[in-house]
Amino acid sequence: MKNKILLPLLALLFAAMFISCDNDNEIEEEKENLEIDKTAITLTATGDEQKIALTANGLWEIESIPEWLVIDPAFGDKSTTVNISAKQNNGDSKRNTSLVFTRGKITRTLEVEQLSRMDGDPFIELDKDRLEISQSGKQEIVKITSNCAWQITNIPAWITVNPTEGIKSAEVVLTIKENRSPEARAFELLIKGGNDIEQKLFVYQSGLKDYIQGPTLPIFKYSRLTFTSARDDYSIEAKSLLVNPSIKDKIYLGNLISHNAGSHLNIPVFTGYTFNPVTVSTSVSVGGTSDTFEPSWAAQDAFAQEIIKKISTQKSVSEYNDVTEFYDYRQLRAVGIANLGVELDVLISGKSYKEQEMKRKYGMIYSFKRKVFGLDVDLPDKLIKEELKAADRAKGVSYVASVDYGNLGLLIVESDTDSRDLQAIIDKVVNTGYEPTAEEKALLDAADISYVYFNNNVEEQIKRGHLDVVKAYKKAKKEGSEYIHPLEFTLLDFDSHELSVIKFSFQVPK
Repeated sequence: MKNKILLPLLALLFAAMFISCDNDNEIEEEKENLEIDKTAITLTATGDEQKIALTANGLWEIESIPEWLVIDPAFGDKSTTVNISAKQNNGDSKRNTSLVFTRGKITRTLEVEQLSRMDGDPFIELDKDRLEISQSGKQEIVKITSNCAWQITNIPAWITVNPTEGIKSAEVVLTIKENRSPEARAFELLIKGGNDIEQKLFVYQSGLKDYIQGPTLPIFKYSRLTFTSARDDYSIEAKSLLVNPSIKDKIYLGNLISHNAGSHLNIPVFTGYTFNPVTVSTSVSVGGTSDTFEPSWAAQDAFAQEIIKKISTQKSVSEYNDVTEFYDYRQLRAVGIANLGVELDVLISGKSYKEQEMKRKYGMIYSFKRKVFGLDVDLPDKLIKEELKAADRAKGVSYVASVDYGNLGLLIVESDTDSRDLQAIIDKVVNTGYEPTAEEKALLDAADISYVYFNNNVEEQIKRGHLDVVKAYKKAKKEGSEYIHPLEFTLLDFDSHELSVIKFSFQVPK
């Protein structure tokens, strides 16, 4: 009886055990459930968002997400929608990654590809949109990034472009030629592609007028020269100075002058003193090489004229150098005031630069300076009979210690022909016995040419013409002028007898 009851119980027990195992298997299988509805997606270059349906019945996560992807959510504990987007791909290549979804031991992989900007709509980009080039010209490289064919067709004669067209990205070499025009020039290159897209490259090149140059001529040397960027205010320091027409009567050996001149056209002179005689010597070997007299213009001039009668100007020392260019009368004015103390703009055109602007494109100044002889004063024991006034001493007192005699000349040329072409002709005429061809003579005839010099009274003179004026300049430069006049002077400090630096300034306002 007991066995009969036990057998059914055992059967029920085994059945329950089998049912329990099946339930455990079902629960285990439910914990590892993980599915995604796509195996691969493609995102645009701008990173558009795509959605992935994820089915899971427990914790899941995405491993190793690259920084360029944005995923929300990247982990969870149930089924959800996963939003996948990307940062903008500005590179020229596609980028790819494999996203691995995990749920326990179960993994699912999603292949993600993002297109590059090269795979999108047609575009053209430049690594620079503006070039600023100096007057001398330059070669520049511009990088074009594009996913379409492009070309550059509107190219001016002063710019060379290589290549002028392409299929996609390329480096374009631009060669900007020297700008020989006084004015700056500019141009906008158009780079055109498909779907009427285009980019603009602005090219600006300065002209000869933009070249900042001082007002000096090579025949004069200054210790220091400063001027404003607007070239309207000039300050100069010099160890010697030209005897200009405005101060010629003040420049005689022994005269008391302030080296803090302020203006070299109205140099301060100290009066009210009685001079003791000074001894003056000459630098040339002639009969009577020294003389003693009280400082005055008349006494110095008499001694100088005696020397001039006995010497040959052929033995004079010439100084000349490269050509100085100018492109407006304001610039010419600055050169004239700084070097000669003369308003060259008025002398050349008859009017101030404020009233009449230069009509020609190019201007050149040739210059020479010839020293024939010099006069020097011996160091005086007591230059004046009186004591120097304290008020005068405070202003900086020096005396004229030497005066050179000789002459100078300027050949001023204005033309619409490139100055280098005209210079080549004039150089040959001035430096050799060359006679211009008919074509070259025509270029000289088309130019305005002036020869500027001083007479014996240090008064400005001008001759106008063409080839004849060039030859007159050549003769004076090579053989000597008929005029010999006070040319340059130096100052010594009244107390120390050391060389004084002469300081002056002037303005040429716009």
